[in-house]
Amino acid sequence: MRRKRDYPARVSDLDPAPGDLRIVQRLVNTADHEHGTDELATPEALATWLTRHGLLAKGTKLTQTDLDWARDAREALRDALAANNGGDPAKAAARLDRIAARSPVVVRFSADCKSRLEPGSDDVDGALGRIFAIVALAQVDGSWARLRACAAAECRAAFYDPSKSRTGKWCSMRRCGNRRNSRRSHRIRDQVREERRARR
Repeated sequence: MRRKRDYPARVSDLDPAPGDLRIVQRLVNTADHEHGTDELATPEALATWLTRHGLLAKGTKLTQTDLDWARDAREALRDALAANNGGDPAKAAARLDRIAARSPVVVRFSADCKSRLEPGSDDVDGALGRIFAIVALAQVDGSWARLRACAAAECRAAFYDPSKSRTGKWCSMRRCGNRRNSRRSHRIRDQVREERRARR
């Protein structure tokens, strides 16, 4: 029996990525594949989520097309995080490039000549543009490579690997790593039993 304190019950219980990168992590984890839940079930839910994270103006109305587009971006980002964990980057690249081309970001300068990236529109495309800007900046500072999709096929949650070795494969050893090790032990035990039976 799993104890709650030893096993994060939901992907939202995982340790957050640092800074703005946690917005990308939270977006990917709005879909909990293991439990079959999706925080972005309706256009209204998407609008609420984007507003709560400062990516969309309050009161902006979204459509089913906006929702489909945002979900496509979410899963493309998940594929990119799988590439950070040894997966194939080509799977995500074409989708991300197609979505990013529709999600412009512009460089703005403040009165003291400090630059900042801002969305080129105030709709879903602009919100996704902000998210892609976060990804671009995280690639520059090196934190992007530490944000990964869990290697467990039934999970694929976004997790941040703070380890020095940068070799984390599972969102949590207590969550998915432990299950994988347990399955492996069962397989080995079953093989040993079969070999013993064959010898009789």
